[in-house]
Amino acid sequence: GMPLIRERAHGVVTRGIGGILYSIDNGAQTNAHLQFDSLRVYLSEGAKISSDLEFLQEASTAIENQPVTPVFKVGVVNLLAQPVPDGTPVTLAIAQGSGPSGAILGGASATTIAGVASFPGLTFDRPGTYRLVARSFEAEALNNVDIVVAQSDMLFADGFD
Repeated sequence: GMPLIRERAHGVVTRGIGGILYSIDNGAQTNAHLQFDSLRVYLSEGAKISSDLEFLQEASTAIENQPVTPVFKVGVVNLLAQPVPDGTPVTLAIAQGSGPSGAILGGASATTIAGVASFPGLTFDRPGTYRLVARSFEAEALNNVDIVVAQSDMLFADGFD
C-alpha cells in the first residue's frame, strides 16, 4: 500500500534566505503518493535569520575620511517580517561597479538593536560616487541613492584662503 511516515520529517532551508523548502519523500519509490494523518511544520531557527533589509536612513553626500552624516541605518526583519534579535550582524560594502577602484569603507560593520543597524563611523577613504550594499546572512539590499564623496581639501576651495 501507500508508504506511511511515522518519523519526524525535517524542513530544509533553501540557500536563498526568504523561502523555505519542505522536502519529504518516500524513499526509493518514485511518483508514489504520500499520505499523512497529520502534518505539523515548525519554524524554529527562522526567527533568528535575516530575510529582508531596507535602508531606513542614508546620506547622498560625504567628505573623504570623515564620518558620514546623517548616519546610515538599515532595518532588518526575519522570515516572519519581525525585527531580528538584537546583535544580528549587518555589513555595508561598496556595490560592484561603484566607486573608484581600491576604495575602502571604514566602520562598515554593525549589529542590530530593535531590528535596526546604525553605522555612525562609516567613512569613505577616497572621493567618488558610490552605491552601497547591506548584507546580513544571505539577505542583501542596495541603497537608494548615489553617494557623492568629496575631497576633504576641496571644502574651502571657494574661500577661506
